[in-house]
Amino acid sequence: MGVSTKGRRKITLDGKLYVWYVAKDDDSWYDILNIISENKEYVLAVPLNMKNWYIISKGRTFQGRKTSGCWERYLLPIEIPEAVVPGIVAHIIRWSVNGNDAEKVDWNQVDFPV
Repeated sequence: MGVSTKGRRKITLDGKLYVWYVAKDDDSWYDILNIISENKEYVLAVPLNMKNWYIISKGRTFQGRKTSGCWERYLLPIEIPEAVVPGIVAHIIRWSVNGNDAEKVDWNQVDFPV
């Protein structure tokens, strides 16, 4: 089953459809940029307006490697502007799919709170 696109933006990269949207986190006051591939192989979340930029991978794959499918946090070498635009979303997707330099970080509720 594909991902819902209702009320969400779509972007196609390398022939693959991704859906993205910004929403409040259910358990905190953070806005989260959510990016989901149509087949749900990539499920990404980027907390916005953070002092330390990071990305959470919740899907089955990240940077070409299989993951546990549980939340895995990585430093994000991309600064997110105040207004999220398709170009920055495309940059994050390309890094998450084609990159190989992700540095994993542990959740500590201070530097990586969500």
